[in-house]
Amino acid sequence: MFRWLLLSLIVLLLVGCSDSESTNPSAKYQYSDALVLRGQLSHDGKQLALVIEGPNLALWDTTSKQVLMSLSETQLPEQIRALVFHKPTKQLLVAGDDLVQFWNTPNGTLQGTLSVSGVDELARVSQLAVSDNGSLVAIGFTDGSVSIANRNTEKMNQFMPHSSNVIAIHIIEDRLMIVTGSHDGVVNAWNLQTGQSYYQQEYTSRLSSVSVSDERDKIFVADSLKTQQVLAVDDGQVLNELEYITRFKWFRQSLFIPKTSLLITSTPKSELSIWDTSSGKEKFSWQIDTHSLGTTLLDMVIVDDTLLTLNSEGVVESWTLSKMIADL
Repeated sequence: MFRWLLLSLIVLLLVGCSDSESTNPSAKYQYSDALVLRGQLSHDGKQLALVIEGPNLALWDTTSKQVLMSLSETQLPEQIRALVFHKPTKQLLVAGDDLVQFWNTPNGTLQGTLSVSGVDELARVSQLAVSDNGSLVAIGFTDGSVSIANRNTEKMNQFMPHSSNVIAIHIIEDRLMIVTGSHDGVVNAWNLQTGQSYYQQEYTSRLSSVSVSDERDKIFVADSLKTQQVLAVDDGQVLNELEYITRFKWFRQSLFIPKTSLLITSTPKSELSIWDTSSGKEKFSWQIDTHSLGTTLLDMVIVDDTLLTLNSEGVVESWTLSKMIADL
């Protein structure tokens, strides 16, 4: 009993040590008073898409804090399954059960639609990704299938890399590679033209987060039980594994800090952590803004030296990374 009390005290002291000025956001703004069902920040942090009940969608300019585009439920799919910004083409992709819409931003014109379906007739869209140049759109489904639409040739290929809900898609076009993760517990790196698998890694429970570094050299994979690993993109070799005292811990979001060995993760609710992937050690943890027990992190992006976080109450917070990692 004494050992557990001592351990608890040490943990509390460590948490207390992270409660410094570096964990205070440099800026904070609430974009919606309504509960946000889905939200997405653009890669440069200049735009924000929020979906609330209806569904209704609002596109915000995060600099002016003004609504750029507003879409009503009559303009949108009945259920919105995924959102993706593609800044080079000034488009916001909105996916419903079996339809992908291409909206021009910020003028709010519908530039086209794409009807999609999984292998199973009951499958629904679960994930969406766009290649850097915008020519390829990858659509993941709840049955484990993935469709890849080439917008230049108007051709679509369908593959079956998984047996269950696809939760992550990353297109690495210069290597003809696509990395996908699923609730079947498998991360799969495969050829986006042929569907042939380069390698797979299997885990004991369903995957909760799969991210790829900006340098396209590392993959972070987290299952929903107790295993979180860093893999090499080229061959899937396990480079390291996260270590912590908590017996069961899983992550909803993950993001590599560019040009470092550091990784940011979020719990299912509101706690963020910074990890050193070279050692697997947790270096820092803090909380995003919460107004209720149900508050959760919806999205996060890194823009230069700033981490932007979006929560389910429509609050965007800015965190200065150099202050956070200065002593790590």
